[in-house]
Amino acid sequence: MTNVVELQGISSDPNYAFLVSDFANFNSIQHTLVSHIRRISSQKETASVEGSLPKRDVVFLLDGSDGMQTGFPAMRDFVQKVVETLNVDDDRDRVSVVQYSRDPAVQFYLHTYKTQADVIANVRGLRHKGGRPLNTGAALQYLRDNVFTASAGSRRLEGVPQMLIVLSGGRSFDSVDAAATALKELGVFTLAIGTRGSDSRELQKISHGPNQALSVFDFTDLPSVQQQLQSSMESVAIVRMVEELNVGENNDRVSVVQYGRDAEAHFYLNTYTTKDDILDTVRGLRHRGGRPLNTGSALKYVRDNVFTVASGTAIRRLS
Repeated sequence: MTNVVELQGISSDPNYAFLVSDFANFNSIQHTLVSHIRRISSQKETASVEGSLPKRDVVFLLDGSDGMQTGFPAMRDFVQKVVETLNVDDDRDRVSVVQYSRDPAVQFYLHTYKTQADVIANVRGLRHKGGRPLNTGAALQYLRDNVFTASAGSRRLEGVPQMLIVLSGGRSFDSVDAAATALKELGVFTLAIGTRGSDSRELQKISHGPNQALSVFDFTDLPSVQQQLQSSMESVAIVRMVEELNVGENNDRVSVVQYGRDAEAHFYLNTYTTKDDILDTVRGLRHRGGRPLNTGSALKYVRDNVFTVASGTAIRRLS
């Protein structure tokens, strides 16, 4: 449990200490953070701004083909565990589940249920669909045309992050290329999880990036990738923050440091000079792990190794 007094002590101003229920809700303060960054860079003192409520639209696409009958309960349990980490509410996180084989079947839309309890109750009641062949491409196109839409409860046009989690246990009978590209152009952040029966190259085409394509031996092993999935979901907020910056050698510079017991710089302020390079690297970040949490030593690491002229800071530190 984070101590807010400790956060205020770390911050240069108590108003710059923010608290969220967990990092999955990071987008609730991203606009406030970006606003503060811009205010600091322009050296203007203004009143603090409230962050908007955390919002995400999360869609699960589940392989319901004939060969997945034995693995379906594990998929169902996995969806429930992910939903338990969300803040389901009509004005916060929304959830949809679609099952597919030859054709897709919507179990419920993003605006169908407004509480976590209702979503979980209906996830528990999911029954294996059955059918063949496995048409993943058609299912992805269906999502683009019928689920990630305002009429189905999507808030994409309001700027709410759109997330798709695909669980697929086999190779698609049809091509996924066009539909996967269309979802990316729509701004959907896709994470794909496959089994030994899946095509790894196909999963990488579907996912937002190579590190968002995960693999398990079979679906009973899904708990082993839950932390990695959570880390990828959290990285979306960092990506959105970077997207709002004016990245350039003579403009905004970005560095990312991850810490647990020890601190590690993933890249420094002078490593990348374009937004695309930073975004590619951020999307590929993996959870570091380690304990205990040594915040004090991490701050010293940043002072001595990141906020330095050699690492790209534009401010020369007084001795």
